[in-house]
Amino acid sequence: MKRRAGVSKGALYLYFETKEDLFRAAIRGAVTPNLEGIRAVAEAFDGPFAQLAPMILARAAYAMSDGRLGAVVKMVVGESRNFPDLARIWHDDVVAFMLDLMTGLIARAQTRGEVAPGDARLYAFSLAGPMVMAVLYREVFVDAGETAETHHVGGKDSGELARLGHRGMCG
Repeated sequence: MKRRAGVSKGALYLYFETKEDLFRAAIRGAVTPNLEGIRAVAEAFDGPFAQLAPMILARAAYAMSDGRLGAVVKMVVGESRNFPDLARIWHDDVVAFMLDLMTGLIARAQTRGEVAPGDARLYAFSLAGPMVMAVLYREVFVDAGETAETHHVGGKDSGELARLGHRGMCG
């Protein structure tokens, strides 16, 4: 990060007291705009969940296709035992945001009769899980010889994942 900013390690700590503060600032700069964009789309959309879910997942897939975001996910997973505060920050600022948003949208769809009754948060996990797995797969196995095409989850694929997940939630 210091290299990209063109400053020394010491200079970074003039602006950030701790590594956690630096990490939180990096998340807010790189990830929060994508999250706010996803929320804006979701809040403005008044159609059925079957149309909204693929739109949200496509936007999330686009954000996750940025190798920098995948690298952050890999770092959080790999370093969470050594730096639990990084995992907490990632959870609080990113994971909880998306899960809460999706849970609310699924619950709203349930009240409309578009999604079967059940645990809306569990449904949110089932929609997000394949995309998270694709990011982790790319970050771990492409460097080990797999090709990017083997695990690509992009726009059309995210829509298909949403349709599969929606069919499962509708019984």
